Amino acid sequence: MSSLVAQLLLLARTHSAADAPISRQRIALDQLARTVTADWITRSIERRMDLGFEADDGPRHIDGDPVLLREMLGNLIDNALKHCAPGAVVTVSVHGENGSVVLAVSDSGPGIPTDERTRVFERFYRLPDSTVPGTGLGLSIVQDVARLHEAVVEIGTGPDERGTRVAVRFPAR
Repeated sequence: MSSLVAQLLLLARTHSAADAPISRQRIALDQLARTVTADWITRSIERRMDLGFEADDGPRHIDGDPVLLREMLGNLIDNALKHCAPGAVVTVSVHGENGSVVLAVSDSGPGIPTDERTRVFERFYRLPDSTVPGTGLGLSIVQDVARLHEAVVEIGTGPDERGTRVAVRFPAR
């Protein structure tokens, strides 16, 4: 219940931020992502998963709200850990690409079917065969936070054509 309340409060915050500008500051996204990933290590160990972090030569800076960005990345990591079986590999990465900064979470889990990849951003939507507890708000919040940062969320296949890769592409500044 507390998780649902926290998700709903965050969703409300992102919607109210849509009407007013978010507080922006210069952030080294690679450092923020490394810290958030480290915060999830204990949970990944409990679930017997390999959670790692990769970054190219940085730092990779963006202008944004660090609290919202932490929540966004936390939702992505939480989804990966929830939907993968023990032994899975989950990797958080930050890299530059064509002048943009890309934050991605890749996993070796079951993946998201191609025809469901747009629906998973709908509030309260869950994959039809999902048995994993959750609210169906995580990716909706990810998309809202990305929009507030003028970023785009892309869902694809993970490494070795297995699993899922969710990438958030921040615009070049």
